[in-house]
Amino acid sequence: MVFLMAGTFFYRGFSYSRLVIGFAGVFSLFFLTGSHFLGYFLRVKFGRKQLKKVLIIGANKNGEMILRRIQRHPELGFLPIRSEKVEALESIVNELKIDEVIITLASSERDKILKVIDFCREKGIKFLILPDLYELLISSIGLGTLDGLPLIGLKKSPLERLGNRFLKRAMDVSLSFLVLLITAPVFLILACIIKLTSPGPVFFRQERIGFDNNKFRIFKFRSMYSGQKGSAWTEKDDSRCTKVGKFLRRTNLDELPQFFNVLKGEMSIVGPRPFASDDVEFQKIPYFSQRQRIKPGISGWAQVNGLRGGHIEPEERIRYDLYYIENWSIWLDFTILLMTPLSLKHAY
Repeated sequence: MVFLMAGTFFYRGFSYSRLVIGFAGVFSLFFLTGSHFLGYFLRVKFGRKQLKKVLIIGANKNGEMILRRIQRHPELGFLPIRSEKVEALESIVNELKIDEVIITLASSERDKILKVIDFCREKGIKFLILPDLYELLISSIGLGTLDGLPLIGLKKSPLERLGNRFLKRAMDVSLSFLVLLITAPVFLILACIIKLTSPGPVFFRQERIGFDNNKFRIFKFRSMYSGQKGSAWTEKDDSRCTKVGKFLRRTNLDELPQFFNVLKGEMSIVGPRPFASDDVEFQKIPYFSQRQRIKPGISGWAQVNGLRGGHIEPEERIRYDLYYIENWSIWLDFTILLMTPLSLKHAY
């Protein structure tokens, strides 16, 4: 609608009302949003009578990850059933009338995976396979040649291309400057409130891991009482947070100063979330270093999908980060930006 409105200023081929186009954009947004919420409500309220039974094969971390994801989204209409007994697959499917099968077995259990696939094909049951981190990494392979000899290697991330990096940086600088310009009064008001309601500095600084494992200091509005120690992660109703700080965290206003990090070139508006340099738990996960191939972001694909705060599902968060890196596009960034205001789950 923005592009259409802009185009109307340059085209005068016939008489029309730009106000009508503006109203169409507003009403489209209203009715589309309303229809999605209505569909969500109907699926949650009345869809339980027609639950689709999903059998999760595998009792490992991947199986737990799928189970939590299904339980987190009841609107999907899935009734999860877990089992690691591949030998009893036929009896389970026949007895429980399974509709779909999700295979979460480790790649080392190749024989079992093939057995489940053959069974599902024979019975005409839909099946899905969750790749492990290694399989996810090599899923983006590319084919090259050396003097006519074919060679297989990892395909470059779109952000390794100079043009894409320039485009993303241009978007970061322009949007950050615009946000800081518009929110300048908000900065002043929040700074005064923080200073008046609790002793200590206005800003919180912490060392984080950035692009290519380089360390930098991140800026945030202080949301805790000064001198607080303990876990680097906050829990719901954390006693270390001030009353103002709890509001800032719930609304993500505490992260506004990070736009200065973006202007300095240490961060991007969209990207994997930067972890603290002393956060060794995440750094132990296989292929953690792959997410450091691009600049960390204020928002990201993992955050807008509910994976934020605390050490929840670290491997799943890495999966989301790798997906973003391998499938980056300017439109994916815009999608994440549009989803960010609606993704405040676990913001505390």
